[in-house]
Amino acid sequence: MLLNPLAPRVSLSVPRPAGSSRTKLRRPTLFLSTFLVLALCFAAVAALVVAGVAAHSRGVSTSAWFTGTGLGDLVRELGDLALATIGYSVLGMALGQFVRSAVFAVIVGFAWLIAVENIITRIVPSTQQWLPGASILPAAARA
Repeated sequence: MLLNPLAPRVSLSVPRPAGSSRTKLRRPTLFLSTFLVLALCFAAVAALVVAGVAAHSRGVSTSAWFTGTGLGDLVRELGDLALATIGYSVLGMALGQFVRSAVFAVIVGFAWLIAVENIITRIVPSTQQWLPGASILPAAARA
């Protein structure tokens, strides 16, 4: 259009069926993202309740849990958990795009994260900072 304003417009996009739009394609992604965030928050609240019950049954004081420092640590840990979940989800999504089979993607993902990365980091320790699972692991370990 910039070179010749009189040239006909050519559309290179694939025609969509009637009634489809881009917003319909984004709804499942938005739903899954919202579900993931809500599931993480629910899991954090459930873990806090279970930890409180377990602490009281063992006679452990929980008074420091609800101070400013304790709540700050709780929020930081929830952020670390969300970061690790997002990291592993993106890694799994990328693997699923390459493999195109859900079962095979899960098998290959677990084999890579559990076996292959450990073998590589034992042989060449300097590669640990560049491997995807090893770079997500510190956030997962803190959570």
